[in-house]
Amino acid sequence: MLEYNEKRDYYRMNIDCEARLSQSGSGSTEIVQIADLSATGMRLISPSELAADEIYNITITPRTNITPPLNADIVVLRCDEKGGEFHIAATIKEIYQEPEFELEAQSA
Repeated sequence: MLEYNEKRDYYRMNIDCEARLSQSGSGSTEIVQIADLSATGMRLISPSELAADEIYNITITPRTNITPPLNADIVVLRCDEKGGEFHIAATIKEIYQEPEFELEAQSA
């Protein structure tokens, strides 16, 4: 019998990095912490509460330029407060490729 955490369709990678988060149509941006990431979703930790079913734009910039930044629209599934922080589960709605990486891929 499979363990509970092995029933997922996509493997979750535990990561520890910062990302920029902004609500679609809003000019404000905040820094959040990414806790884990999979092909279809992510878990983040935020200093402020995020509304369920709202769409946000997130940009994760790796520490090295080997991997392009991840720029995506996410939908908040749930937001739970734990110890003064907000733990957010979100699904990835759409991923956008950065223009400079599109150019590099076409010229390769």
